[in-house]
Amino acid sequence: MKKTTRISASLPSDLLARFDRISSGAGQRNRSSAIAAAMREYISGKKWMDESGDLSGALLITYDHDARGINDALTDAQHAVGKMISASMHVHLDKHRCLEMIAVRGGAEKIKELARSFSGMKGIMDVRVVAASD
Repeated sequence: MKKTTRISASLPSDLLARFDRISSGAGQRNRSSAIAAAMREYISGKKWMDESGDLSGALLITYDHDARGINDALTDAQHAVGKMISASMHVHLDKHRCLEMIAVRGGAEKIKELARSFSGMKGIMDVRVVAASD
């Protein structure tokens, strides 16, 4: 049996209430198991940051399409990495926001570099890397 460690955390009450409501609706037995599941999901979502070697996954980029030059900058960045991109899809979220989903495969360091380059562009609201499971 794995050793259990008791922790304490200070959280805004509204955040905890939302967490409890969502975790209960998701069928979690109790707050401790919900927090453990949330921690596993967080680690899984960020594991790509520690990866080396080859990686497959997707970049999810939310951006303001009204930002000057953003569409050209996104296209130029994708063309610059060539074969690392398998496919991309553009989704209109609302009148001003778009989501670009880019399927990537290649060296983890190159994918991290590409994600960082998108993050630094004016008009980018969020960049997420979703690594495919091993």
